[in-house]
Amino acid sequence: MAGTLRIFLVALILTFITTTYAQTSTTSSAVSNTPSTCSPAGITALRACYQLYLATLNLPFDGAAPTYQNYVDTRQFAERAGGVQGFTKICQAISTLHSCVSPIEQSCLNVDAFQQALNVSRADAYSYVALYGADKWTCYDGFQLVADNLYCIEAVFYNHLDEFNNCNNIFATAAQQNNIDCSMGSTFATCAQNFFQTYCLNAGAVFGCQFARGSVVVFNSACNTQMPSCPTPTSN
Repeated sequence: MAGTLRIFLVALILTFITTTYAQTSTTSSAVSNTPSTCSPAGITALRACYQLYLATLNLPFDGAAPTYQNYVDTRQFAERAGGVQGFTKICQAISTLHSCVSPIEQSCLNVDAFQQALNVSRADAYSYVALYGADKWTCYDGFQLVADNLYCIEAVFYNHLDEFNNCNNIFATAAQQNNIDCSMGSTFATCAQNFFQTYCLNAGAVFGCQFARGSVVVFNSACNTQMPSCPTPTSN
């Protein structure tokens, strides 16, 4: 929301409208995503949404979206150059992207569909989907918290990305294979919460937990009820 996540901070956030993830229960923590439900028309629509969105970042879509690293680096540069104002502009663009993708989210918000629509590697497709989910908190309910703590959060991604990836890697590897294990997602969220809290105190704990939560639930809403509750923001 870095390579993969350095990204993230990179540009995250805007107070728009609140997004709620569907909450459904499951009897098993290991659930499977079903990407095959995204129709050819859905693939075309998803590609068009991202073409418009990436154009706002001056990123070309010549047969394929930019690599995730290029995408993230561009977001991060815009954030650093513009600070909170730049962050706000990116969230505005993300809000438009989410509105565009919303009609096909249920069937096309998965690694296979993103890989086909964006014509990127499987690892990059996973990262695009995960950030899409994380942005649903960062640019809406979490906007003010991230804006108030932007430089600390950004510094963590920039200086300690490898440590963050240690939290994320196990879940990411499974998710790339459409094996969405909610217990792994829960571990990821707890790890991210503790990791960011080390550097950015309570705001970091809230951000880390919510960022990871969004990155997991986007793949399967059934994980929502199995994720840890995130801490409440307080003044540090």
